Amino acid sequence: MYSIDFCRIIEYCLVHKPSGKTYDIVGEEQIYYIDMIRSIKKHKRLNTIILNIPYVLFSKLLKLYSLISSDPPFTADQLKALTAGDMFHGVDIRKEFGFDQTKFDDAMYMTFQKNHHDCG
Repeated sequence: MYSIDFCRIIEYCLVHKPSGKTYDIVGEEQIYYIDMIRSIKKHKRLNTIILNIPYVLFSKLLKLYSLISSDPPFTADQLKALTAGDMFHGVDIRKEFGFDQTKFDDAMYMTFQKNHHDCG
């Protein structure tokens, strides 16, 4: 879910003060990790090469890198979590909060190309 959409949900809850409700907030689009990486590359206008390497090799490389870096940007445990196959189903954002979620590609554009500094 796009951060500004999340801000809108928080604002809604602050104004309407729903009592005793719990919301499962997730993005409505299914996004694969490789598609997210490709989108970042596109929107940041990078010339980076994306290599498809086997999971086991990538996991071992991440573990090796964690031995030489005290703060790796991505860990083998995070890789495992990303590939767990979990599917999350959240509330209907339109029905509960009165707005349509920002589409993934639009959110990526606003994140990497458009200058914005607010939650609205």
